[in-house]
Amino acid sequence: MTSSVGRNPAAIDELAALAEEFALPVVQSEARDFNLPTNHSMHVGFEPASLLAKADVVIVLESAVPWIPGAHSPRPDAKVITSRAIRWRAGFRSARSRRTCWSPASAGRARHAASMPGRSRQTAKNGSAAARRKTIAAAREEIAARRKKLIDTVKDQTPVHPAWLAHCLNQVKSENAIVSASSAYRSPVST
Repeated sequence: MTSSVGRNPAAIDELAALAEEFALPVVQSEARDFNLPTNHSMHVGFEPASLLAKADVVIVLESAVPWIPGAHSPRPDAKVITSRAIRWRAGFRSARSRRTCWSPASAGRARHAASMPGRSRQTAKNGSAAARRKTIAAAREEIAARRKKLIDTVKDQTPVHPAWLAHCLNQVKSENAIVSASSAYRSPVST
């Protein structure tokens, strides 16, 4: 899980390589930066709830609040590894971390990889990694189906629904373009 790995552009490639090598699904929870291309085979969206409930290990890279414990949390027996302090001390939040590595995400990749069982590339390609790749591919297909259903549902809405607008922008932008949105919208004042 990450929100801000992309603040360091080199870390984007590091995260992509780590995720690919070990078949790790990546959730961009409360994404603040571009962290992993959405077409990357390990990108599984922006909502952590369904994956947190299944994960036996959760690696949190550069995310101050990767989930709200009152809404959803990892399994009680899940190992949580973080790359920075998580803001759990607030009254409505509570969670635990088995290990905290104080390092930027790009430098921390080697530490996180070394702390994982089956450290070699050969082991990363074993049956468990292959099974994860299939599960992740199925999750990506489900996300795509939900997105398509939403787009079909909202395409004729007025005002324009954000999902339809994003779909339209994706149809006309170049492949490597990054679209940035502003929240400076002001509602018209009635007279």
